[in-house]
Amino acid sequence: MGIRNYVVALRDENFYLSLWHNIQLLAVIPVILVFSVVIATILHERLIGSQLYRSVLFVPYIVPLVAIGIAFSFFFQYSGAFNQLLSFLGFDFLVRDWLGKPKLALPVVAAAIVWRELGFAIVLFIARLSSVSEDTVEASLLDGAGWWLRVLKIYVPELRNVIEFYVILSIITMISQIFGFVFVITSGGPAKATWVSEFYIYQRSFLYNDRGSGLVMAVVLILMTLVLLFASNRLRRRIGEESGS
Repeated sequence: MGIRNYVVALRDENFYLSLWHNIQLLAVIPVILVFSVVIATILHERLIGSQLYRSVLFVPYIVPLVAIGIAFSFFFQYSGAFNQLLSFLGFDFLVRDWLGKPKLALPVVAAAIVWRELGFAIVLFIARLSSVSEDTVEASLLDGAGWWLRVLKIYVPELRNVIEFYVILSIITMISQIFGFVFVITSGGPAKATWVSEFYIYQRSFLYNDRGSGLVMAVVLILMTLVLLFASNRLRRRIGEESGS
């Protein structure tokens, strides 16, 4: 890796644009957290059929990314099922070219990520909630605590370390593990609107045949991921120590 490759890579506006799209996708993490904590709490409190719901919700996480990408690309194309559903319900004014508009394509990718990652977060949080003291929950019920109060005062504090751990894993995912979504759903388009770091490194290395600067960008991405992995391992050890104490 010569000096030229570093200069080219670090001055490449497209690389920073792709990283900016990765950063924008971090916005899905709070969405996943809110939905997963709510759903995990509902299932934890002995909802009838909770085992079945848990299995169904986890299915998207084990479905191959390619399959998810193809499904979303067909669902959100202009003549796809989503626009047909909107028209059927009388919402023709909402019909859009979801994959053809630069401002809409990245949110479609984000929706696919949420759909896949939600199941893993739910199962992870349910596993932690299983260790919550039943006496504490029963005492709150006797005191007249409502469901939202139990979530905020009992369940969320119990999930704090696991939530921190999951947030770090999710950041790693948004930075370095969404190539499959972009490649299959949008192919980076339209007009670079869904270029992310992995996708641009692929473009630079294989389509533009600039392996040197592509390698530099890959090293930058690897270093960012290693820092996050180190933080996640520290959190994992802390969770293990607190669980064992």
